[in-house]
Amino acid sequence: ERERERERQRETERDHALQRNNVLTHALEHMRQQHQHATRLHTDAVDQVNKNYQYYVAAAAAKDLTEAALASRSLHYTRLQDKYAEQAVEIAALRTMVDTQQTQMKHKHTSYVTHTTDLVKAFNKERQEMALD
Repeated sequence: ERERERERQRETERDHALQRNNVLTHALEHMRQQHQHATRLHTDAVDQVNKNYQYYVAAAAAKDLTEAALASRSLHYTRLQDKYAEQAVEIAALRTMVDTQQTQMKHKHTSYVTHTTDLVKAFNKERQEMALD
């Protein structure tokens, strides 16, 4: 009878040990699944960070290109403004030269008219004197 009691007790202990083992196995499996899920979340987060970084790098490169293009365009416009300013100075100089030439031409014309008038007066005076003689 004692032997049976011991045998029952051993079976009970073995059953309890199997139950504890099953509980631990179930808990271990649950932890493994949670670890896999956490790993997937971490991998997804890392992928998203990498994508965001790539977008950031692309955006920064586009911004740099845009700023370079704007700087180049601004330099181009500045050069055009300088060129136009130089042309405006040249035009003003040409206008001054034309004004000077027009003034000279008017003066020459006035001198010519005065000289011609003097010649006509002298001719008429001489003719009158010849007519009187």
